[in-house]
Amino acid sequence: MPSHYIYMDLTVEAKKQIEMLQNYMEDSAQELHFEKLHHEYAHITLGVFDLAEDMKTMKFSKLVKTANNISKRILKKAPPISVDLKGLGHFNGRVLFIEVKNTSELSAMRESLMQSFQKRGMSSTRHFHPHVTLFRVKGEKEVDVEKVNEFISTIHVPEFDPIPCNKLFFRQIKNP
Repeated sequence: MPSHYIYMDLTVEAKKQIEMLQNYMEDSAQELHFEKLHHEYAHITLGVFDLAEDMKTMKFSKLVKTANNISKRILKKAPPISVDLKGLGHFNGRVLFIEVKNTSELSAMRESLMQSFQKRGMSSTRHFHPHVTLFRVKGEKEVDVEKVNEFISTIHVPEFDPIPCNKLFFRQIKNP
């Protein structure tokens, strides 16, 4: 089961815009059983990892140090990267998100990260679909995908400034 993830953070301004968008959408989203994710935690996940058996006993501080060293090395080699947030999407009607665009450089950098992490016993087999989660349906509640599609088609996503990728963060999943 995945236990850790690496992500790029968003700017303070982007998080403020996300909060305003969530507040605008909240009443209708709740009718569709969505729960808002706190805007302060908004980010773009680059990888979710399973750890090799020998790494599962490693201290978290050592894992973080290893991940940070890899991330710094990869970012230093990569050209400057920034992405755009545009449009809404969803995963099977259960996760509502803002699409991340202009991701070719981000995807190339992510591929280098994944290769370096895999060499150290951290593997990620999930498909990469860069996004920023806004709302999520918790539990086994029924989801009407057509109503979700209809809902997101009525929402205008504000213009965001490009989001730079200057630093990456490695965290443990609290509730896998």
